[in-house]
Amino acid sequence: MIKSTLAREDDGTIQINFEVPQKEVNDKKVTVVKEMAKTLTVAGFRKGKVPVDVAEKNLDPNEVLQHALQHILPKAFANSIKEHKIKPAIYPKFEITNDKDPMAIRAITCEILPFDVGDYKKLAQKVSGQTKDIKEKENKVLEALLESVKVIIPKVLIEEELNQRLSSLLSRLEKLGLSLESYLASVKKTPEELRKSYEDDAKKTIAIELILGQIAEKEKIKVDPQKIDEAYLASGVKDENQKYIIESILKKRAVLDSLVS
Repeated sequence: MIKSTLAREDDGTIQINFEVPQKEVNDKKVTVVKEMAKTLTVAGFRKGKVPVDVAEKNLDPNEVLQHALQHILPKAFANSIKEHKIKPAIYPKFEITNDKDPMAIRAITCEILPFDVGDYKKLAQKVSGQTKDIKEKENKVLEALLESVKVIIPKVLIEEELNQRLSSLLSRLEKLGLSLESYLASVKKTPEELRKSYEDDAKKTIAIELILGQIAEKEKIKVDPQKIDEAYLASGVKDENQKYIIESILKKRAVLDSLVS
């Protein structure tokens, strides 16, 4: 039986420590080796006919272990959610901290701490009346919400958003044939300054997402399923989970539209 203990930090970061019996890991590794043997190519054997003991000798032990844990950990995490009554904001990152028996695995996730959005309607009405330009109205409302609503953002959430942004930047630079050094020189920033700038932007983005999300819940905003399907088809992404992301985006868009109307 997999045991789990939980530790919380003040910003909502959660650390879950799992103890996984070695027998359970070994049993799952046997299942993984059998599955991987079906597609393994080994000299002297037809594809799909490699004996399990031969397959095991020709497979990377670390890869087998990772696949085994991919079968074990999602269920262990789901059970820990029920046991500890948590509401994780993101799927955790797992790390083996001890490979003895029982195997110790650390998972890092987070919860969003409760916050009060205040009288957002009055605030939006006050600042949006300062201009007739829709885009300016939206910016003023968002700035006002960021200023008035205090949201504690877990550092693990900031790191995830920050790393995605930096990874995207590096990918764009690579496509343009530019080095990070030349880009930094062009924007006159050090690596530390660039990271700090991206981190500040990440915090603002996450805060706005959370604030608009909470307002959407308070206002009980619903999105027409047909609009979700249309946006899903237009995205070209063949992943049903994308629909939940699209629904969330459309809800927040509806919130902003209502606040500036």
